[in-house]
Amino acid sequence: MSTAIDLIEEVQDVIQDDAYDEDMILALINKAMDVISAKVLLPGLETTSTVSTTADENTVALPVDYHRELFKVHNDSIERDVIVFSTTASLYRMCLGAVKSEAGNVKAVAMLGNNLRIHFVPTTAQDLTLWYYRKPASLVADTDEPDGLPLQFHDMLTNYAAWKLFDKIEDGIEGKKVNTDHYMTLFIDALENGLPCYVEDLGVSRREPPVVRGEFL
Repeated sequence: MSTAIDLIEEVQDVIQDDAYDEDMILALINKAMDVISAKVLLPGLETTSTVSTTADENTVALPVDYHRELFKVHNDSIERDVIVFSTTASLYRMCLGAVKSEAGNVKAVAMLGNNLRIHFVPTTAQDLTLWYYRKPASLVADTDEPDGLPLQFHDMLTNYAAWKLFDKIEDGIEGKKVNTDHYMTLFIDALENGLPCYVEDLGVSRREPPVVRGEFL
């Protein structure tokens, strides 16, 4: 596996410019990881966490490491899966215009900022287990390794950093930004084609379409 210092040194070898120190390069490598995980569902970032509702409250906070694609929720208190909607609007439509506030077991949820809107509203706390994709951990120490990114795609991180740095280095130089364009093309091609094809072949977990109206009410 590539470590943070391995990646930094690779970028330094490419750009050959002492004006950009290790901290600046590492920040770009971490930014690349953020860009990648926002675009592609990385199986290595799939995780679960349990949250507890509060009695008579219609929202519950998402886990602090939540990033995207809540694809499954299970109500542990009644041993039943919960229907997941991507927006409160879709939940409202399912509930014929308004989410009901009467008491009951949690049977459906919808994303609402950093919270889940829950339906129904339990009078006592209920535990919900969530399946989702978490935020990748930032590289900090020299020995840290990229979080959730397959080894064969670690060069995406160095290509992104080289792209952004060459964009600064070649600024003001007459003619085409040859190095900038080269590393940008490498990164974008992997982001839009290579990596998505790879993870789709592995299989990624996604939210299933909600059931038809009325089935959970």
